[in-house]
Parts: sequence; structure tokens; C-alpha cells
Amino acid sequence: MEILHPSFSPELAAPTRLEDLVAKEPFLQKAWDVAETAHAGQTRKDGKTPYFTHCIGVARIMYEEWGITDPEKLSVGLLHDTIEDTDLTLDNIRTVFGEEVAFGVESVTQFSPENEAKLIKAEADFESAKKVFAKTLIDPIVAIYKLADRLYNMRDMAAITPQKRTENGITSLNYFAPLAESLGMWVVKRELENLSLQYTDSKKFEIYSGLMEKDPRTNEHFIAYMTSFLTEKLKDEGTECKVSYRKNSLVKIMDKAKNNLFKDIDDVISFRVTVSSKDERSIRNECMKALGVIWEEFGGTEDQKRFDNFYFVPRDNGYSAFQVTLNLPEGAIKIAITSKEKEDYNNWGVLSSLKKGKTDLKKYALKLVFTPMGEVKFFPPSANGFDYAYHIDEKLGAQAMEMLVNGQRQDLATIIPNGAVVKILGGEERIAPDAGVVHHVLPKTKQKIDRQFLELEMTEQQKSGREIVTKIISQRGLLNLYDILRLKEYSRIIMDILDQLGSKGSLTRLYQSIGSGVVSEKDLISELDRNGITKEAMGFTSVLIEGPDGPGRLNFFTSTVEKLGGNIRRNYGESAKQIFTQHFVIENLNEGAEKKLGELLKKDPRIAKVIVV
Repeated sequence: MEILHPSFSPELAAPTRLEDLVAKEPFLQKAWDVAETAHAGQTRKDGKTPYFTHCIGVARIMYEEWGITDPEKLSVGLLHDTIEDTDLTLDNIRTVFGEEVAFGVESVTQFSPENEAKLIKAEADFESAKKVFAKTLIDPIVAIYKLADRLYNMRDMAAITPQKRTENGITSLNYFAPLAESLGMWVVKRELENLSLQYTDSKKFEIYSGLMEKDPRTNEHFIAYMTSFLTEKLKDEGTECKVSYRKNSLVKIMDKAKNNLFKDIDDVISFRVTVSSKDERSIRNECMKALGVIWEEFGGTEDQKRFDNFYFVPRDNGYSAFQVTLNLPEGAIKIAITSKEKEDYNNWGVLSSLKKGKTDLKKYALKLVFTPMGEVKFFPPSANGFDYAYHIDEKLGAQAMEMLVNGQRQDLATIIPNGAVVKILGGEERIAPDAGVVHHVLPKTKQKIDRQFLELEMTEQQKSGREIVTKIISQRGLLNLYDILRLKEYSRIIMDILDQLGSKGSLTRLYQSIGSGVVSEKDLISELDRNGITKEAMGFTSVLIEGPDGPGRLNFFTSTVEKLGGNIRRNYGESAKQIFTQHFVIENLNEGAEKKLGELLKKDPRIAKVIVV
């Protein structure tokens, strides 16, 4: 039999329904007819619905929702269950539809429900899961087929048993949602997570669904206002753009809520500003102009610590946008600004490339690596132990020394084989790894390590700067600028000094600026003198004492200060490993009383260390 060849024409992208495309494309019509005939008499789990509706549903997701128009790939969606559930053979498929369709159908069949079930029990079926899912690298196009199949099944679980729903939810959370994330298909990942949580933990699903529904940021009036406000303000500035919004998945929100107040989670909802223009330079300029408009309109609400420039330096997963967090009365929200093309990739990843006609997607191929607990992680084929460690946790990456690959010790630079079980062996705590590591890792891992080296440099600058500042203020009766920042009458003065020295609101930034030489010692001394931060003007004495922990020390110190005519303005301390450290800021001690206090403290056998300035 002659192999049918799909025809392509521009008008094929116009129909919005799969049936319209099938009617115009003989190749696709043939696949429809063959699959429908092969599945004749078969039903879904409810015993009533024709099984072929599932095949149509998978192809419909690929075409109507994901924008895939290639008839060969859509034919795989229609035929994907034929060699598993019908009398058709792979040779039949290959003879009629060619090698590409046959390969797709065969590859999807390898992910049969029986094989997927082996991922459910991490211990009992761990070895089986490794054998089934780690035979070859994951072809990204095959992954797209399987994700469409999985998504349809997760939407259509009414007729199956509660146990089977839970099993499907577990597999989707542990395997298919991470697979979608690895391919950059974030829209699919979020839906799979929401659907899975509904069946794996219905109680948490109800709790977090309720929180999302009641949150003022997801209120339809708030969404309508923000969308229209941003649209009009940007339009007034001549920026052609589209403003949309998206809600994060319940699983992601639930994870973030462990360490944050709900109102502080800035991507419960995010508003997406996608800019249109003629060329990349114009788009970039329009994005930056839009960023300026948002800062101007929402001045005072922006969270500087959560501003991200992923437009010029994309995330390691390819995500690219400017991100601004605003702390509004309703709660924190995120506004992302990017181009239409970049936003398409932000949402769809590898699928975005496929829709643009890029058929060679080998660079997106993935291998599977298992954690000791049986979790599945996805990596490019050349990933090594450093890449794995940094994917798990950046701190773990910095401290990693060796790894166990299938129980055998290996150097971290060793490329991990597909399907291996990997455990990272850590060393001493440190901010960044050895410098030479960057020559042996993936680009996205290098970005993380570069950030760590920057952090290390900043930490060293901060340490050096703090030592310089301490030396300067010790002559002014202080051991720490933070001490008087906490005193009401000096708080505003210190904030003004920080502002004048380019370190608005941040002592850490001041330390770094002085440590790096951006701000000179002379500049700091001048500002302190000009604002009356001197020992003579303030009359402060600062004291640090340290020694074995025990009762009576604080009472002794307080009574001694009172007898010498002093008044304790600030007192704080800590105790660790049976050693106490106490800091005091005292006023009204004259030179003689200050000297006497130091002598008394040094004579006390309970105190091992004394500093008086």
C-alpha cells in the first residue's frame, strides 16, 4: 500500500476545530478512519462512551489548545492506543502512515498504564520503574504526545475508582508535571498539578482552593481594574501591548505558603504585559518604557528585593521577562513585562519551537535521573554531578564533594548515565565551590555558580566594610550602627546618612560600598561628624561582655551601671553552647565612670571577654 503524505497549506492553521482540519487533510482523515475502525466496540471505563473519543480528545488538545498543525503528529494523537489496545500492528501503522507516525505510536505505547503504575510505589517498584523509563533518552516530541494523553486522562477520571484516581494523581505529580516543567510547558504543568492535588490530597485542595477564591487579588473586580489600568496607562505612553493574567498552581502556592504569609506570595496572581513591535531592539525599549511607567504609577509599593531582570539574563529554563513585585493593600502581586515571542516560550517552552516549524528538537532531549527516594529528575544528556547537585539545591551544589552513582563513588564532573540513582555527598559549609567547577557544567548551572561567586565577593566586601565601619564608630562610643538605628531620636539621622552615601535603608549595602571602595572612609567620617554622631555629642558608651552562661550576670551589670550614674538605652544578647554574649549601649557615663566600669568587668571571674568603647 502506498504511504500517504501529509499536505501543508497556510489555510490549515485557520480552523479552530479538529474536525475542520480533518475534513481538509486526507492524511489526517485516514488516521481518523483507521483509529475509529480499530477501536470499534471499545468503551471508556464507564462502559458507555466509545473509546475513540479519548483518541479524538488527545488530538484535539494538541491542535485546538496547543496549536500543533502537523498532520503526522496529530495522527499520532489519533492512533496512539491502536497497537496496545487493538489488532493493528506497528507494521500496519508503518506501512500506511510512514516511519514518523509509527515511531510516535510505538514510543507512546512504551508509557502504557501498566508501566506508569510502576512509578507509584517508590520502594517496591523502584527497580522496575528504572528499567521501564530509563531505556533511552526522552524524545521531546514523544513527551508532548504523552503529556497530551496524560492531560486528557486527568480531565476525564469520573468513571474510574477513587484508588485509580489517586494513583494517576501521584504519577502525574511525581513524573508528568516535572516532565512538563523540564520542557518549559508551564501551562500544562500548572493544570496537571491542580488536577493531581484534587485526587491526592482533597483536603488541601479544598483549603487552598478556598484561600485562592477568597483572596482579594483573585477577585474579578480587582483583576478587571488592574488589567484595564495597566492597558490604559501603557497605551497613553504609546506602548502597544496586551495585558493578561495567570494564577499559579495550588501545589506551588501550597509549597510557598510553608515559609510565607499568604498575602506576601507575589505570584498567587501575576499580570503579564506582552509588548508588540517591529524588531527586537524596539521591543526591548518598549519593555523598559513599560517598566518605567509601572514604577512611576505604583511608586512606593514596589519591592526592590523582588525585582528580577530575566529579560536580559534569562532563567536557566529559558524564562525571559522583567518582573516587578508590588505590595498592594490586597496583597503582593507580580507584573511581568516581556515580548509576545518570549512569553509564548515562557508558557509553552519546546512546544513554542515546534509551533514555529522547528522539527529538529534533539537539543531538548532529556535523560532521567533518580534521587535515592525514587523521585524522577530530568536533565540534558551531558549533565554531570555538579548539574544534578545544583538542580536539587544551590547550597548543596556549593558544598558537594562527591556523588554516589548507583552506589559507586564518582567524581562530580562525571556525566551521569541515563536512569542512574544519584546521591550527593556534601562537605563543609561554603558559599561557592572551587573556581574551576564552572568549566565542567551546563550553562544554567554556570549561571548559578556565577551568582554564588558574586555573593562570595559581596560577602567578603561586606565583612571588610563592617570592620572599617566598626573601627570608625568605636571612637564614637558605638560598636554597631544598628544600635542607634534602633533608638528613636537617631533613627531618622542614620537613615539620612545611609541615603547620602548611596545605601538607602541598608547597613549591609553601606558595608559593601565601603568594603569595595565605592564609599571612602573619609566620606563616612564626614557624614557622621556633620550629623552629630560623635561621642561628645551623644554621650554613649557601648559594652560587649562574653562568658560562661549562668545566673546573676545581667543583674550585676545593671546595678553596676546604675551605681556609676549610667542609664542603659539598649540591651540585647544571645546564648549558645553555654556561652552568653551581651551588648549594651549606655548614656551619661563620664570618662572616669567608663574606665571604672571596664575595670570592674575585667575583674569579674564570670566574664571572659570585655570590650568598652
